[in-house]
Amino acid sequence: NGTSFVFSNPGGAGPTAGGAADSAGVLYGTVAMFSGLPGGYAGDLTTLEFQSFKADEGKFICLAKSDVGVPGGSWGWWNAGCGAIIPDWTDDFCYEIKQIPNLPPEVTPVAAFAISHCDDYSLQFAATDTETDPIVEFEMNPDDGSMGTITAAGFWEYDHTLMPQSAAVISIDVRARDDVGSAHWGPWETIEFEITNDAPTIVCPADQFATAGSVYDWPFTIGDDCDGMSVAINPSVDDMSIVGGNVHYEPTAAAAGPLGFDVTLEVFDGEKTVPCTFHVTVSEGSPYGVEIMKIPNQYQNQFTEVGVVLHGVLPDAGIGGFDFLVAYDASALAFQQAIVDFETMPYCPFDGLEYTGEIGSLYDLCGWEYFTYRFGPYGNCGNGCPSGLLRVIGMAETNNGPNHPLEACMNGDYGYWPDADMPVAMFKMKFLVSNDRNLNCQFVPIRFFWIECGDNAISSYEGDRLFVENKVFDFMNSPETQYCDKFAGAGIQGDADFPTYIGWQPAECPCIPPTCKVEPEEMIDFQNGGVDIVCSDSIDAPGDINMNAIPYEIADAVMFTNYFIVGLTAFGPTPENHQEGSIAASDCNKDGIPLTVADLVYLIRVVVGDALPYAKTSPIAATFHHENGVMNINSEMGAAYIVFEGSVTPELLVDNMTMQYSVRGNQTHVLVFSTEANQTFEGNFLRADGQLASVEFATYEGQPVAAKNVPTSFSVEQNYPNPFNPTTTFAWNMPQAGDWTVSIYNITGQLVETSNGHSEAGQVSYEFNASGIASGIYFYKVVAGDNTETKKMVFLK
Repeated sequence: NGTSFVFSNPGGAGPTAGGAADSAGVLYGTVAMFSGLPGGYAGDLTTLEFQSFKADEGKFICLAKSDVGVPGGSWGWWNAGCGAIIPDWTDDFCYEIKQIPNLPPEVTPVAAFAISHCDDYSLQFAATDTETDPIVEFEMNPDDGSMGTITAAGFWEYDHTLMPQSAAVISIDVRARDDVGSAHWGPWETIEFEITNDAPTIVCPADQFATAGSVYDWPFTIGDDCDGMSVAINPSVDDMSIVGGNVHYEPTAAAAGPLGFDVTLEVFDGEKTVPCTFHVTVSEGSPYGVEIMKIPNQYQNQFTEVGVVLHGVLPDAGIGGFDFLVAYDASALAFQQAIVDFETMPYCPFDGLEYTGEIGSLYDLCGWEYFTYRFGPYGNCGNGCPSGLLRVIGMAETNNGPNHPLEACMNGDYGYWPDADMPVAMFKMKFLVSNDRNLNCQFVPIRFFWIECGDNAISSYEGDRLFVENKVFDFMNSPETQYCDKFAGAGIQGDADFPTYIGWQPAECPCIPPTCKVEPEEMIDFQNGGVDIVCSDSIDAPGDINMNAIPYEIADAVMFTNYFIVGLTAFGPTPENHQEGSIAASDCNKDGIPLTVADLVYLIRVVVGDALPYAKTSPIAATFHHENGVMNINSEMGAAYIVFEGSVTPELLVDNMTMQYSVRGNQTHVLVFSTEANQTFEGNFLRADGQLASVEFATYEGQPVAAKNVPTSFSVEQNYPNPFNPTTTFAWNMPQAGDWTVSIYNITGQLVETSNGHSEAGQVSYEFNASGIASGIYFYKVVAGDNTETKKMVFLK
């Protein structure tokens, strides 16, 4: 019932692009005209849509060429050189009528996700249908409820009680159907997700300081997303158990010791175990421990800082203030000041030989507010007073408005001490150590001292309890009483009259009700300390170049040899290593002069077993000369250390010695030595072209040599550097003493500079400064007695 046609202009001309003559039409009931098509257009002319009844399925619909209803004009299929006519209407175009099949719905994919095994989970699924048929039902696989349930509307619910506790990756399948029929299900869509299980958490108590005979409950914290938990001590500790959320401990004297022990708690949630560890130190002494540190290896005429350290606090009383009285020998230690303004200080927790850690400051960590001290003689203790006394008072809280110590130092209902950072420094005492050599290798004690009942006392947090001395421990400075045994032993106790070193005296401080309502409690152990002045013969042992406490060993010889080649960095890259110590230890021949080649020779002799480490102090005299690049010495030598200006390549002329050299900066350092016994050299021993900067010799015995450069003939050396700007240096050799004259000329022969003088036999050097004159070639002439020589030099600005 339709046709297609193309308009032809009269005369047979073809369509014109964009013009009215370029037209096309389709007759389908009515004529549809299309005109003005763009040039080169190759798209569809038009699209015909047909709909049919379902009853017409299997029939055909055809398109055929027709001349019926064509408008007036010249119309027809245009084919002027365009190739085949499309369509080629040799026959009808027929299409069978078919019904479009109804497609089932498809579930919308869901990206992988994670679910905590402790949480219920739900998800709304969706589906799409090509024909937009209504979605009437969803179903899942498995459908036995083990993976939750899904509603007809696609709402999936997964109860956490159904989930596995162990972490796992699992999946379910989901599909949907539309209303076409009960069997019209779409394909299965696999939904993958991960079940997660976070490990439990546990926070151990802080490190603890306990006293034998006391009872402790230290709280810990555990947590888990939903699982039940159990806590155990692994390995078990005697007299320690888990009670509720606390570590319950009733230590005995058998657990006491200076090093303490680690306690490991483990929390288990049914699948995962997580540990934590804290440290417990048990003392046989009192809950409060106060220590004056022992300072090891202190140099004389130097400042030292002695810490006073708090080791323990009674948890149900705390600490609110202290009043200490400290005695010292003022002839050995000059008190400077007491210090609380610091964050940390070195501390030797269990070893009085060296510092092995750091501890914090009570005032810094807890924000204590008051501190004062005074020192000097006390008029109320008579002749029993020591020469030096220091009273120190501190309080955590003062009446200063809203300011308070830090809340972090509240431990339950009591403060103020950093329970997690014990032990802690209460303050430091700064002393100047006397330079009196009679004190060399001596121990100077610093001890707690009592004049009256209130001395060396600690107040509770609330001020309702006063704690005084229970035991006093002295540092004996003997192998039998090592300092690692802090607060150990019986301690100093007994009855005495004030003043005394042995502690609080109940007989002199009676508490008689009703005047005394609260009796002081003997709960503090005091540990005395002091300053151990280093023995002078233990400082910088000669021959221990590498500072490993083993002098005169091969590594010392290697390091000392390297010094002559690479300089002080042979002792360590920076002075903070052990450069100063190595310098002091290099005086192997004990002549008072370190870093000499004589020290190296003697060190090597000791290493090879050819000599003992004893002093050699008297230098010997020798002469040497350097002519035509050859070094010559007139006596037997054990080693030589020679420095040349610039970069030179030396050649060793003797077979029984070893040579090492390197270029450092603008100089070449050469060391000639031997590690074999009884090896010396004499005469010509080295060839090196270059100007000498310094020369050092030593005999085989390690004695230093006062060597003098005496040339055998007159000669003038080339200036260095050359060319130069603006200064250069040249030298000449004088075989005997005499007068000399130096003259400088320019290229025209004009005298620029002249100088004269008198010198002993040897090498004489002269520095020429060309500032203020023009660049160019200059000549220097040296006249000494009957000898004259002229050389050329170049000045370049």
